[in-house]
Amino acid sequence: MPKFTVYFILFFLIGISCFNKFASPPYASDPNVAVTRAIQSLQDAHQTPNTIDSLTDEDVISGVVIGNDQSGNLYQSLVIQDNSGGICLKVNGSNLYTAYPIGRRVFVKLKELFVGDYNGLLQVGSGVDTTNGYNTVTAIPYALLDKYILKGSLNNIITPIIVSPKDLSTGLNCPYQNCLVQLNKVEFSPNDTGSLYADPTKELSALSYGVSNCNGDRVYLRTSSYANFASAQLPGGNGSLTGIFMPYGSSKQIYIRSVDDINFNGVRCDQGAPPTPITIAQLLQQYQNKNTAIGNHVVYAVVISDPEQKNLPNGMVVVQDQTAAMPVYMPITVDLNLGDSVAIDLSNDSLVVYQGYVEIKRTSNSLNPVVLSQNNFVQPVLLSIEELRNSLPQQNFLLVQLLSCTIAPNTTYVGYNNLTDYSGNTMSLYTFSQATFANSMVPSTPQNIVGYGFMNNGQPQFMFRNLSDVTPAIPMSLGIDLGNVAPYNIYLDTLYKGLPLGLSVRTDATANFLGTSTDFIGTPSSWSNKSGGFKNYASPRNLPSNTPADDQNTTPTRCWGIRQVSTNGTDPGAAFVLKINNTMGKENLHFSFVLYSLDSNADRITYWEVDYCIGEQPSSFKVIPQDHPLISGNGIFGNTHVAIDFAHLLDNQKAPVWIRIVNLTPTAGTGTRAATAIDSMSINFSN
Repeated sequence: MPKFTVYFILFFLIGISCFNKFASPPYASDPNVAVTRAIQSLQDAHQTPNTIDSLTDEDVISGVVIGNDQSGNLYQSLVIQDNSGGICLKVNGSNLYTAYPIGRRVFVKLKELFVGDYNGLLQVGSGVDTTNGYNTVTAIPYALLDKYILKGSLNNIITPIIVSPKDLSTGLNCPYQNCLVQLNKVEFSPNDTGSLYADPTKELSALSYGVSNCNGDRVYLRTSSYANFASAQLPGGNGSLTGIFMPYGSSKQIYIRSVDDINFNGVRCDQGAPPTPITIAQLLQQYQNKNTAIGNHVVYAVVISDPEQKNLPNGMVVVQDQTAAMPVYMPITVDLNLGDSVAIDLSNDSLVVYQGYVEIKRTSNSLNPVVLSQNNFVQPVLLSIEELRNSLPQQNFLLVQLLSCTIAPNTTYVGYNNLTDYSGNTMSLYTFSQATFANSMVPSTPQNIVGYGFMNNGQPQFMFRNLSDVTPAIPMSLGIDLGNVAPYNIYLDTLYKGLPLGLSVRTDATANFLGTSTDFIGTPSSWSNKSGGFKNYASPRNLPSNTPADDQNTTPTRCWGIRQVSTNGTDPGAAFVLKINNTMGKENLHFSFVLYSLDSNADRITYWEVDYCIGEQPSSFKVIPQDHPLISGNGIFGNTHVAIDFAHLLDNQKAPVWIRIVNLTPTAGTGTRAATAIDSMSINFSN
């Protein structure tokens, strides 16, 4: 039986769209545009602070995107860099990263733009702003992006420039501003380690922390409180920091794109030899059938148990890395939470056997684990009970999901129950009496359960972490069966009977929540009807925008739609959802559809994303980056043809595959919200 290992997947997702025709794949090469200026020449020409220079020549610069708004740490900005230097483009828009991901080369037409500085930081924009008594450039309007910024090739690599804090300076003449730089052998102040990167309450818009080398030379890490890592903790240790140098006045400021830009795994300036990294699989191999000292090592892993729910022996947590999982016994109370990414210094620790399984035993002299980030999601491995039993003890405590299980014979969880899955195989489920949910009632219907199995004194045993791990099983028959003939086309002309098999409509959807199931109104509705909800609209394929409502309602060709309003969880949170039972024997999945904007009087803009998730109980959806934002509203009556290439991400999945067309951010602007519709859906694949 093969061992089961959790993989954290680095993926590249490609989506394509354009108006009024099917688009070709994203740009594979750069457009045929002549570059006439280097970025550094803009800095050389702008030598007087607090002034604005008008760009009047037909010049073009080109650079690779090194910073965007994906993490929220940069606002309405794209930072690009070429071989000569970097520049900040002020852009009025959100979700810029979908069209301008890091690594995309862009070409900027400079004529009619302006270059200025924001307290010493060079910027390019489309106008002049003097409202705050300081001359700055205004952002390029979203509607004009394609006029000034041309998209080029993807996945270009900009190697960070290795600098020391002394190399960096403020003022217009610093050659490193708006460039990707790397500082080595630096660290946060001891008083700052463990602090949050920024203020998640947003009472303070941003925070700055000093970063120094062992000589005391310092720069500042600046983090927006709107960054998605604002609530993560600053790491201890010493190492490298990669980020964009963006000085402000006399402050040497660096902005990171994510916490992955900081790698502080080395010894601090005032400490001895650093511990060397070791994986959990390597730790398990070290055990010598007796208490075994671990030595000078550090393990990096994610907490997959839920200490707050107390369904483990006192002092125990379970951690997992890319190779395996194992329990850790801590005699001193440590504040760790489910999803914490931690660095555990094992220098004073040992490997011992407790009730038949190997664990890390810590002592009162052990250093507390350092929390590197929070709310990390570990994807459970989908197994049957038979597969789980056969994987033990080699994969003790690996996070898994069991499908369609019944729990008996107790009426509550406390103590031992039998866990029986859809195949009829059984193993023991145990719940501690101190668990917060010990006396909760056991569901009478089949459930999907996330947790970990292990050999307890020679017997296979299963435990889950909290009540969120136990969810009603969704019958597989409710999903799409792709069959063996491609493409699989989804027909909507019978929407008056209800949604086709495998389709559902959801409200309050988020990146980590499928959404709440809601009713679909099968009665035909006109495009101008302002009542909120998911609707059965006439397809506008052959109809003009002024088609009378009666004619719309009798049109036989239909499409799947929604009118967003402010009160029903659809702004944001509206989701058109497809569930595919599995993709076993299928490869190279493609998904295409037409996105319609049906009300030319609706001025608000709705931004749509396409994302996906794999698993019986979906969470942690992954967005497909789009070459151009998918929008409805904005006074448009029109269509966008969208084609998504999943490459090999969905190949041969035995678990359900979920695909959503979803609005994850609030609508922009004022006035009426959009009437949006989906039509001509098709799933292609190869067998």
